[in-house]
Amino acid sequence: MPNRLTILSTSHSLLFTFLAGCVATLGLPPLYFFPLTIVSLAFLYAQLTAATDWRRAALLAYLWHLGYFICGLYWIGFALLVDAAQFAWALPLAVLGLPLVLALFGAVLGAVFFIVRARLFLSRPRLAGIFFAVLWGAAEWLRGHAFTGFPWNGIGMVWAYSDISAQVAVIGPWAMAAFVTLLGVALFWYGQGQRRASMAVGILVLASLLFGWWRLPPDTVAAVDGVRLRLVQPNIAQSLKWDRAQAEKNLAQLIALSQLPPQSPAALPPTHVLWPETAVPFAINQDPRQRRALSRAVPDGGALITGAPWIERDEEGSITRLTNSLVALDAQGQITAQFDKFHLVPFGEYMPLPGWLGLRKITPGGTDFSPGPGPVTMQVAGLPDFSPLICYEIIFAGNVTDGSGRAGWILNVTNDGWYGQTAGPYQHLAMARLRAIETGLPVVRVANTGISAIFDGYGRLWASLPLGQAGVIDSALPRAISLF
Repeated sequence: MPNRLTILSTSHSLLFTFLAGCVATLGLPPLYFFPLTIVSLAFLYAQLTAATDWRRAALLAYLWHLGYFICGLYWIGFALLVDAAQFAWALPLAVLGLPLVLALFGAVLGAVFFIVRARLFLSRPRLAGIFFAVLWGAAEWLRGHAFTGFPWNGIGMVWAYSDISAQVAVIGPWAMAAFVTLLGVALFWYGQGQRRASMAVGILVLASLLFGWWRLPPDTVAAVDGVRLRLVQPNIAQSLKWDRAQAEKNLAQLIALSQLPPQSPAALPPTHVLWPETAVPFAINQDPRQRRALSRAVPDGGALITGAPWIERDEEGSITRLTNSLVALDAQGQITAQFDKFHLVPFGEYMPLPGWLGLRKITPGGTDFSPGPGPVTMQVAGLPDFSPLICYEIIFAGNVTDGSGRAGWILNVTNDGWYGQTAGPYQHLAMARLRAIETGLPVVRVANTGISAIFDGYGRLWASLPLGQAGVIDSALPRAISLF
């Protein structure tokens, strides 16, 4: 009996394949309509198994991934509209150019699958399907590492629709991607009458859910003694964030939120206040007077941890180094710890090949940011040692701690104000949650416009503030857990 997915694709198959890639994004946050992603993967697998040569397979896989990235990353274009007068012309490059490049990884996947299947697995469809799933995970690994890497929206994210299903994230994002892809292959097998093979994958799904149910404890994770965090979400519009006329007002808002009384009469006052990425709009290492003003936000005996630019100059006053940093301030306004962002955003924080392209980054200022040395473990008085990450550094699985085993939690400060009320901040939040599950470390996420949140080491939400709302979160800090 012919496969229905193959019959459906005989007419206008290229268009259908592109649209299938678009449909697959409905399984991503915030919607999590993951069955549609599984159907889309089955459709793509049907196209690749029906392809007549490797070029056709490469084109089909390219078009599927093109639809996936255009519809999944549409929100990037919103960053260019913050200063539309300067950057609106580049909107097609961001919305179409990046997907056109990222989809090349899909083209390689399609070509390799066709060639290997034709030579090794043509008479062994089950091995071919398993190979396809493993190859998908490898392709996502490559996308996450090549040319500084961009592992955004791995297909495995669709399995994070619930706390129970998300526990499979302990196997890592690449294996998780292979697992989800295998579900699509199993659906194809079912349509081909290979019921035993598809049922075996169904048993694997059931086992993963049982594992998640077994792994999640019924009780809340214990909190760290003596630590009370205040996450400050000022909800400052990106168009006003670097406006010099607004700088004092923005800082006054941050300080006022930091000084609010506890959110409930029985709650303890905060011991540490956390501000978002670049919450401070001046070079924090060069202005002691401003640092003393910021000390009003420091709780008694505690610290303020905030994102801020860090500028180093030569004897003539020229900038020699500019970093996107995270610093801790004590009650006297003294800097007690510092971390420099190491994984910078191309075109946002620096321009690749500046002499060739002749463009400037979209963040304010004409100087590119310099990267820090890499993941570190940061020490601030009164807190367990933690791994600091700025913005999208949290999306790089396996590179969120320094590997020393000393970190007790992860602090991620970010500014998603560039992207408005789109899917981007929800996707970013979901990847932070997966890092918690993968490492067993609580993740504390402080965002300018949201979504600020605290996850325990199981990825369970302790507290959050929604997108586009000013406010604070007062919360204890969950303890780290063991992975198994």
